[in-house]
Amino acid sequence: MSLIRRLSWLLAVLLLVIGVAGCKEDSIGPASKQTGQPAETEELQNNQQSQEDEAVSLTIIGDDKTGTIVATTEVPIGEDDSLLDATLAILKKRGIQYSVRGGGSTAYVEGIGNLYEFARGPMSGWEARKNGHLLSQSAGITSVEDGDVIRWVYTSNYKEEE
Repeated sequence: MSLIRRLSWLLAVLLLVIGVAGCKEDSIGPASKQTGQPAETEELQNNQQSQEDEAVSLTIIGDDKTGTIVATTEVPIGEDDSLLDATLAILKKRGIQYSVRGGGSTAYVEGIGNLYEFARGPMSGWEARKNGHLLSQSAGITSVEDGDVIRWVYTSNYKEEE
């Protein structure tokens, strides 16, 4: 389990303990009645809130000349988001230029932050890793889960291991 996931669980348990310790039994009943919502609706809202809290850690590193394009940051994800969806979300939010060819299983990142494939030689381009593992398929169909660590790195030689 990643450090971020462990810390998230610890924080959730801590908040639950604090919340339960701070509530009196008689205050729980009336509070739920005051909402005027059935228990199912409240549960649905709680589930939606949980999904909204899901995020991945994302970093984008250019070549030596460009440096860090996106320092490690938490990016919220939805239920069916791909690695590419999470990446494009932060690039769009920050107004960082990018170029992607194709979509889904054929999606290919050509450039990020005006740094393109082949700019540093015939084997240069963008590589993505999820939880330390080089992708074996397109980022457009690589699923992400809460706590995943995504790292994009511009390489001058994709045949060399970083």
